[in-house]
Amino acid sequence: MSLALSSPVPGPHGGAEIVTAGSPMGAARTAVVMCHGRGGSARDMLAFADELEAPTTAFVAPQAAGMTWYRYPFMAPLAANEPHLSSALALVGAIVEALAGKGIQPEHQILLGFSQGGCLALEFAGRTARRYGGEANTNRATAGPYELRVYKAGDTSDRYRIRSQRFFSRCSTQLSDGLGRLETLGNHWRQRRNLKRHRSKE
Repeated sequence: MSLALSSPVPGPHGGAEIVTAGSPMGAARTAVVMCHGRGGSARDMLAFADELEAPTTAFVAPQAAGMTWYRYPFMAPLAANEPHLSSALALVGAIVEALAGKGIQPEHQILLGFSQGGCLALEFAGRTARRYGGEANTNRATAGPYELRVYKAGDTSDRYRIRSQRFFSRCSTQLSDGLGRLETLGNHWRQRRNLKRHRSKE
């Protein structure tokens, strides 16, 4: 399956391949937009869908041009990552719009990303003033220099990576129970983030 976009996407990510899995669009009640990390692929992200029991959820994963959403680290000046960043944000927006056209409104869509894809999903959510079904990402932050960041979750320690994987595993089991539990999952993620912040100040 694939998802056709009705809005044009400019720049490097225009014409991006979009792969899907899970419930057919006409039957899905919720959707998960999955953004891969730097050097990853859309099909890598869809591998998560194979582990889930979510019969009424459609999974949508776009492929970044050159396997990266933008060239430089997320803390680089915003202009340094153009036009790639704006193109990537436009692509996510076009996917959200296309899903709405299929009857899955943004409040029934979950933005999910890994690493750089998590940064992208968070940046998109921060720039669009609307309600989403949820946002679950690992090792992510908003784009731009330090003074522009809203918050950051995750670090590079192996111990935290193991915990992140276990947490994502718990998140995954909740997808099959629909949107309500995904909102609970988002609250759980924020609690973990706040706890990590608190510990870092001790």
